[in-house]
Amino acid sequence: NKGFEKTFIQNGSVDLAITNVPFATNYKVYDPIEKDLSSRFTSLHDFCIAKNVRKLKEGGIGIFLSTSKTLDNSEALRHWVTNEGNSDFIGAYRLNVGAFKGATVTTDVIIIKKRTNNIKSHLAIDVENSSLVKSEKFFVNDKERIANLRYNEYYVKNPQLMSGIMD
Repeated sequence: NKGFEKTFIQNGSVDLAITNVPFATNYKVYDPIEKDLSSRFTSLHDFCIAKNVRKLKEGGIGIFLSTSKTLDNSEALRHWVTNEGNSDFIGAYRLNVGAFKGATVTTDVIIIKKRTNNIKSHLAIDVENSSLVKSEKFFVNDKERIANLRYNEYYVKNPQLMSGIMD
């Protein structure tokens, strides 16, 4: 047993990667095998997604449970996936804070497909656009609250892909 950052898996060798991306803060990422990724993506979330994408075969699928920050804030990762990662986002679903017992963050289910012959997938969705700030009213114990939330523009255009109250 060892951490993903210390595990060797051949690039382009995986058909399907499914992972709950580690939820850790103040964790220094260093991967002796994928040094370029660990120096580029200091966020553990972003590093794990990028490393998994690099391991996918052409046509391979990656399914990631990550915080909403991946699609709302991680512009560098989103750009890397669709350019250097030679992959497309083909699905994104947002689950509210209460979706997983004990979780204190909003969770996204992100689906990525590695391109075949460098051809963009007909299933590709656009999640590259900058996040927006949106004010939303909601109620807690019959008291009205207003929160300013950061959303990826994809969710603004597709609110049916968000489940429950976002926090």
